[in-house]
Amino acid sequence: MKNSRAAIRYAKSLLDLAKEQGKEDAVFNDMQLISNTINASSDLKAVLNSPVVKSDKKESILNSIFNEKVDAITLKFLSIVANKSRESLLPAIAKAYSSEYKASKLITEAEVTSATKLNTNDINEIAQLLNVNKNSIEITEKIDPSVIGGFIIRVGDKQIDATVKGKLLKLKQEFSSNSHRAISN
Repeated sequence: MKNSRAAIRYAKSLLDLAKEQGKEDAVFNDMQLISNTINASSDLKAVLNSPVVKSDKKESILNSIFNEKVDAITLKFLSIVANKSRESLLPAIAKAYSSEYKASKLITEAEVTSATKLNTNDINEIAQLLNVNKNSIEITEKIDPSVIGGFIIRVGDKQIDATVKGKLLKLKQEFSSNSHRAISN
């Protein structure tokens, strides 16, 4: 919890600095690159999390990987994070930056889970349904065969379950509660 608060503070500070310089989009892309790179390399993740490897060595590694691939602001930020011995927070910082960036751009993230891949028309219809406040909608699709049919939409902490599985569970609960009432009468 403490680390996530620190990651959010770092992300907000980076976003503020990037906005001042008109580079929040470039830094957003950089944070995606950093997150993807760290998540794709278990060796890099191990080095960044290692208490044995000194911060200046970690800074050097980050610089060699990302130099000329990211904006100067991002490179300087990586240096600051390394000097503060917070390299292990980089994936969390990148995720927090992404959330803060999207919130500042009024982009709503939605996750749609279905049994099979949805076609473009279905995704567009869902986006229109969700776009009640005229924000941009960013839909992430998940496939889960156990859904059977229909879909589950998650936006923030809200969820809409329009699945066959969900409807069957509701019917089961209704039958269960009706049978208890019939027995007690």
